[in-house]
Amino acid sequence: MYTIGQFSVIARLPVKTLRYYDEIGLLKPARVDEATGYRYYGGEEIAQAATIRLFRDLDFSLAEVAEMVGLARDGDLGDLAERLRRQERVVAERAARYDVVLERLRALAQDLEKEAVMAKLEVTEKQIEEQMVLAVRKTGPYKELGAMIGSLFQFAGMNHLTPAGAPMWICHDKGYEPENADLEAAVPVAGDRERIEAAVREAGGPVGEKALELPADRGKIGARSLSGGRMLSVTHKGPFDKVGAAYQALMDAAAQRGLEAAGPTREVYLVGPGPGTAPREPVTEVMLPVR
Repeated sequence: MYTIGQFSVIARLPVKTLRYYDEIGLLKPARVDEATGYRYYGGEEIAQAATIRLFRDLDFSLAEVAEMVGLARDGDLGDLAERLRRQERVVAERAARYDVVLERLRALAQDLEKEAVMAKLEVTEKQIEEQMVLAVRKTGPYKELGAMIGSLFQFAGMNHLTPAGAPMWICHDKGYEPENADLEAAVPVAGDRERIEAAVREAGGPVGEKALELPADRGKIGARSLSGGRMLSVTHKGPFDKVGAAYQALMDAAAQRGLEAAGPTREVYLVGPGPGTAPREPVTEVMLPVR
């Protein structure tokens, strides 16, 4: 025989639960010491406890478990199977309801997260100066942008040109084009314009105001002057795939101020992801030229 503490360990049921099961008649001990009131359990009770745990794991109520235990004890397998089928339908209906609830919870959480992000976004207006940039333009998926920016920094280093600002993406597309985007990556460079253009010409790249616009220039590193002007700006902190809220903030601000777009938006990557051992939170400035 086992004490209630020993039986609790064997049956994987808390002592408090075993006392409650005794009170409601669901699982009685094999013997109770009249002098001490101590409960003792045997092999039969171990089997009963396993059956109870099984039915509880199948989401039956205690009252239903008592009935199921009785059916199992009496060997009424047909009725027992019917109860299990009934419970199967109940659980399936409950799961379907929970799927609906889960989707509503997700949608509500996303809406609240979006509102929280929007509340933190502050749109400012600034004047940007014209600047010389190294740039490369091609059609492809967004994931190629990182390699394009890397090639610009490599070109600058090989040709003794000094980057003078954060890399950026100039967004020529009118909509979201994840696989066939019109990608232009650019890196501001310091120094004399003629020297910058000479280095690019020597490498076979296009230069000038219309550089990169011709189909023949696709994929080539060029040098051009990136126009400045009046900009609406917002800073997004976090993953790149969450930057949509920043665009919404810019569009809403432009509409509220009676402004319209005067050119492609720009994503300026102020802080990129850090190394895997010490990841940094990306910081992206999104700018919209306006008039």
